[in-house]
Amino acid sequence: MAGFIENLRSERSTNAARFGSKAANQAMLGQAGLPIPEGFCLDAGAYRKQLASIGLANLAERVAALSGEEERQAVSEIRIGLFDSPITPEVETPLLQAWSELCQSTGSTIVVRSSALSEDLADSTFAGQYETFLGLTTEAEFLTAVRACWAALWSPRALRYMESRDLSTKDMAMSLCIQELVGGEISGGGMSRMTDGNMSISSSLGLGTAIAQGEIVPDRYILSADNEWLETIPGR
Repeated sequence: MAGFIENLRSERSTNAARFGSKAANQAMLGQAGLPIPEGFCLDAGAYRKQLASIGLANLAERVAALSGEEERQAVSEIRIGLFDSPITPEVETPLLQAWSELCQSTGSTIVVRSSALSEDLADSTFAGQYETFLGLTTEAEFLTAVRACWAALWSPRALRYMESRDLSTKDMAMSLCIQELVGGEISGGGMSRMTDGNMSISSSLGLGTAIAQGEIVPDRYILSADNEWLETIPGR
């Protein structure tokens, strides 16, 4: 794939500085031979190209130096501009081609996931701060999800989280991870290391979004660093 896009199975997709850690970690799992959903990455350059094309790149650069009402107005203008403006053809044309090829090759509905450059890091996970869209079937749904993920970079909750971590808006950029939707009877996630040194796996029936969005309390399984089962904590 060319320009702003790389296949998720490509070694180039492991570049977190270009695609964000969320997408890069997926790509590294694939490079290690583990099964991952088919998909591709849209890099931070596409987000920056879109900002420039709608005339908001300079304003985004200046937000860090603003405060009070000026800052709020600037953030609102950027967020609304990213969500409402048509995607520049330089990005939209290859993006739609990659989307169409993914739909045809997998026969699946599509997922659009945020992969910000400051996301999924050791000291700034941004868990639940950005957007994920599942089960997209049409071109209009897909492009709306892309714009919404870009705009979510400037959401109040994400900016508050950034402020709590002393992160600057000047360093922000949003990449995207776009994949086939794998329907699961049971889904979940894990933490490879908790503060006590153990590992934790959370799971529930259905798709994992219910866990990620805090809609349910999942079952939890606690394992030692040596993969020994320690405890099961039932959900509800």
